[in-house]
Amino acid sequence: MIKTQNDFSLVRTVVDEKLDIDVITNKRRFRYIVDAKKIYTYLLFKQGHRPLHISKKMKMDHATILYYLKNFEHQIDSDKKFKDQYEACKLAYDKYRNVDSGVTPLRDLLGTSINKYTEENRFLNKELQEQKVENFKALKTIESLKQKLANHLKEHGVNEYTQKKLFPLYNIIKERTKAGSEHDMSIRINRLYN
Repeated sequence: MIKTQNDFSLVRTVVDEKLDIDVITNKRRFRYIVDAKKIYTYLLFKQGHRPLHISKKMKMDHATILYYLKNFEHQIDSDKKFKDQYEACKLAYDKYRNVDSGVTPLRDLLGTSINKYTEENRFLNKELQEQKVENFKALKTIESLKQKLANHLKEHGVNEYTQKKLFPLYNIIKERTKAGSEHDMSIRINRLYN
């Protein structure tokens, strides 16, 4: 088979899509992650890429890549789940690598993701517009309520002087007057002003 630089991104995308693991950035050593790295390595090796080149792309020691390749066949024979994962990745890779399809393999592979994110972007933009409309309505309502409050206060003789000077006095009296003693407090305040 003819090896290309596209093989690396294509195999990475296939493994990520089929196994939901990014083999380059994920440095954890759980078995399912290591298995995904083995599949990635083996697919590239079968395309003619050298272990040293694969190790540089994966930012791993080339001895680890050699170990993956040495034990790959044994694991395929003994582990059914691993074999199924490999076959699913190989099938997807072969499908996207097929030049007769008339579509650029990587674009075909990424097309679904692009469409998904485009649709999600449209949905979020629609939500954003709806939120802007709601915010505009809320601001209008707030302005309307402020105007109504100002008109109400004006109707009842509440001006700036009343708001700044008399309301604090009212609050003091309200806070310090015990329930049931309002009549006595009224008499005391009346005496104070007479």
